[in-house]
Amino acid sequence: MSTPPGAPRQRRRPPDRKQQILLAARRLFARVGYPDVSMARIAEEVGITAGALYRHFENKSTVLERVFEESFAWLDNPLGPGEFFEVVDEAIGVLVDQTFVARLWIHERRYLPVDSNTALARRMDRWRGSLRSALQSMHPDLTLGQIDLLLAATQSALFYLGRRAIRVPPAEQVSAVRAAIKGIVTTELAAPRARPNDEARRRMPVSLRERILLAASEHFGRGDGYHGTAMSSIGMTAGVTGPSLYLHFKNKADVLRAVHEREAHALWIELDAVLATVSDAAKALAMALVSWVRVIQPGAATLEDPTGETLGSLGTSIAAQREFVAELVALLVEARPELSPLEARARIQIGLIIVADLFRDPEISTQPTLQDDATALVLGVVGVPAPPNGPRSSANRPDDSR
Repeated sequence: MSTPPGAPRQRRRPPDRKQQILLAARRLFARVGYPDVSMARIAEEVGITAGALYRHFENKSTVLERVFEESFAWLDNPLGPGEFFEVVDEAIGVLVDQTFVARLWIHERRYLPVDSNTALARRMDRWRGSLRSALQSMHPDLTLGQIDLLLAATQSALFYLGRRAIRVPPAEQVSAVRAAIKGIVTTELAAPRARPNDEARRRMPVSLRERILLAASEHFGRGDGYHGTAMSSIGMTAGVTGPSLYLHFKNKADVLRAVHEREAHALWIELDAVLATVSDAAKALAMALVSWVRVIQPGAATLEDPTGETLGSLGTSIAAQREFVAELVALLVEARPELSPLEARARIQIGLIIVADLFRDPEISTQPTLQDDATALVLGVVGVPAPPNGPRSSANRPDDSR
């Protein structure tokens, strides 16, 4: 039946409105982070009113759960079985076009309800089961903890395909990921050892500012992340009362900026010392990476998180990190001229990302040999020999033909 002349036309709701909402929400969660996204902002992204959005979803938490449900539906199609690198290629095929996966998994998963988060982690573990089995077949002599370490590093390298702010074309990303994973699984890990029962607790500095920064790194990295950490929690860990805390930092973003700047300054001092005394590019790069692992371990989880728009003031310290990475890339290009600048950049990025991911992993981060193993892995990924008396690595054999 036709509409009578002059009568208002009825607006029909698009049949895929719910899918439009989920896609818009996923873009926002991946770009600016769950805490900085409101229901009103999702509605604006879709081009509808907040009231229309609430007809589809009860609240933002429900939207997040549905985003994860749809974004990780591929977990229900397990990999393999097959030889290790066959399974790796299958995983690359799954992840290469899903540029949102890494961001959601690493930074936004913590905001899921506990039951949903646990269930998702179990699905991920089942999905990568073939990788685990293939690794165990390749390395029957390794302990379960060492297999878990290599598996976590492999997953981190795979998730490089979806990292934000990666300025490397997809083809070069895939090539670098394959080569990096070869470096990972041929790295010689440190001999297992037990954690000492009488491990000495580190001395805390007298400086209140330094204690606050150490406490902040711990909370941001091993607690509830930046958004889930209260200033009062940082103060309590540092043994600093509220008024004294705010004498040093005006807010939490100010603390995070100082954490980044502190690490950046330490890294540049270490690198300058290397460049002043070592002429060989491969050796200089290896020594710089050893220093990098040691310096960033306490605050590794803050390197990419958070990315919310409210933290635009981090621009200076992030620029310093990028300049540092550029120095490492230049050393790698000189040390291994067969690598293009793009592939060298990807190798450096993958290696640094793997180390940060391992340090932020609550199960892996407690392994007594992690610092040595993380150093050996990043050297294996970039393909340069370990420095004298440094971690042993397959990087001593920089042939990563594939």
